[in-house]
Amino acid sequence: MIATKSTIVQQSADGRIFIPEEFLRAIGVQFGDPLRMTLVDGAIKVEPAGAVPDRGPNLYAKLYEAFAPVRDGILAAGYTEEEINADIDAAIAAARAARD
Repeated sequence: MIATKSTIVQQSADGRIFIPEEFLRAIGVQFGDPLRMTLVDGAIKVEPAGAVPDRGPNLYAKLYEAFAPVRDGILAAGYTEEEINADIDAAIAAARAARD
């Protein structure tokens, strides 16, 4: 038996639609993953496009390197590594709380 779930969403003025997070999770999609949209008999089918971006350690190293100049500037302004890390942790916790 095929599981079916539906919801009603509204198109924004610029043509965008919001896909509920529970729908995306159900098809194994995470933020940033590419999606394939296909028009099938007057309906839109949405599925993972297959090419998933790298989420491994290399991604985090690249992000750390990208923000190194910002971090260096904050350190030069007199903040400690501990203060920076605490602010980053607090921002992550706030983002997770807002998402849940």
